[in-house]
Amino acid sequence: MIRRPIARAVRPLIQSAFAATALCGTSTASGQSIMAWGNPGFRNIDDLSGVVGISAGFDQTVVVRSNGAVAAWGADGFRQCDVPTDLAPISAVAAGGGFTIAMRFDGSLTAWGQQPNQAQPPAVQGAVAIAAGRLHGMVLKSDALVACWGYNGDGQCSVPTNLGTVSRIAAGYYHSIALTTNGVLRCWGFNGNGQCNVPADIGSVSAISGGGWHTATVQSDGTV
Repeated sequence: MIRRPIARAVRPLIQSAFAATALCGTSTASGQSIMAWGNPGFRNIDDLSGVVGISAGFDQTVVVRSNGAVAAWGADGFRQCDVPTDLAPISAVAAGGGFTIAMRFDGSLTAWGQQPNQAQPPAVQGAVAIAAGRLHGMVLKSDALVACWGYNGDGQCSVPTNLGTVSRIAAGYYHSIALTTNGVLRCWGFNGNGQCNVPADIGSVSAISGGGWHTATVQSDGTV
């Protein structure tokens, strides 16, 4: 999950929806070092500076700089790395499977690459967080409600009607994850590997993340 306020912070944010990594190498900029490992078959990291956010998709990596500019590299078969030349300043990015979602500073959304199920992001204003799965996207709106779009073959875009208000979101390959404002972890979508079976004794959760076929959390005591 990428939260908009973090994109303005001085420390980089690392986000990945998948177990695959889109690059290998290092890049040092403004005293910050970006490191990655995994598939080395994609093009090298460009010269980066002022990076405040980073997101790894299925086979591409996307960063947002402190000035709102976006850079992307990796496989580009669906033009997921072709950042629009007229892109307005961006506060957060989320890399999915063959597509990229970006959030502008006014909270509106845009996307490029393989559009999930031929659907553009919803026309929302005041979005505060975004997440990208294999073929679907998620947005947390300023009213603390969640919207999803894209491929819904496993119900990953069917937001539970009783979900309520949410503080954090994350997307896995074909499942969606939300942490409600009262601290309840909810998952929906594909559950073939038990990734939506939230443990009854999970306790207090402070951070969430979705992998290809699993879900991970950070507990309030710092354990995973």
